[in-house]
Amino acid sequence: MASTVSIDFGQVSQSLGLATARVHTVVELLDAGNTVPFITRYRKDQTGGLDEEQIGQIQSRVVKLRLLAERKQTIVRSIESQGKLTVELGAAIQAADTTKQLEDLYLPFKPKKQTLATVARSRGLEPLAVEILGADPAAADLDLRARDFVNPDRQVLNAADALLGAGHILAEMFSERAELRGKLRSILEHTGKLVSTGAESEAATKEKAASQPPAASAASAPPPPPPPPPDAAAGEPPEPAAGEQGAGEQGADESGGSVSEPPGGSVSEPAEPPG
Repeated sequence: MASTVSIDFGQVSQSLGLATARVHTVVELLDAGNTVPFITRYRKDQTGGLDEEQIGQIQSRVVKLRLLAERKQTIVRSIESQGKLTVELGAAIQAADTTKQLEDLYLPFKPKKQTLATVARSRGLEPLAVEILGADPAAADLDLRARDFVNPDRQVLNAADALLGAGHILAEMFSERAELRGKLRSILEHTGKLVSTGAESEAATKEKAASQPPAASAASAPPPPPPPPPDAAAGEPPEPAAGEQGAGEQGADESGGSVSEPPGGSVSEPAEPPG
């Protein structure tokens, strides 16, 4: 574990409840290339009998602190090269004790990709956004003030375009405020809820459908229509009603059982048998 930047071992000793001298000795042994098991077994006289877990915790904390210190140096150089490093900003960077706090401070100065806010700045709308943010009297009448930033050559065709671009810049300004991001993160950590629902895969759905018995599918289908009556299917006339059938039988009895004469001639009598 090669040392690249100096760190305060007091933070490590205080967080782990160990003597600073012991922490310093362990770090020197680690920097010399010794492993945690080796130090635990063969350097007890130097570490004061620290066990493997304690030495591993020291190693983990020191690595994190050194990475944080290296990142601070990189951020300070980047902001300084832009000519925007102030005494207050430098002190805030050095006081940051987590990577998230450090990155929040660096966010306004971090090189950005093309965004709506960067496009609006390239069109000269940042002064309008600053006036709105600071409640400048010059921007008391926004529509009137926005007309002063209309520039067809920069694709700001009307006051609405100017106000829209200023809004993009203001949104980015608020999103880059470190104290606001910290408060929002704290609120989410205390009140946020993570909800997840299981979703069946396509293979599981197919397997479930294949395992379903055919009877269940048949039962779920609507019943077929009833078949037509046999008489209607054969084309035969329907049977007469009970009243009609009785009237026909009565008429046959009154006529003496004679057969009606067919149209166009009489019924021939049977021939006499030969004598």
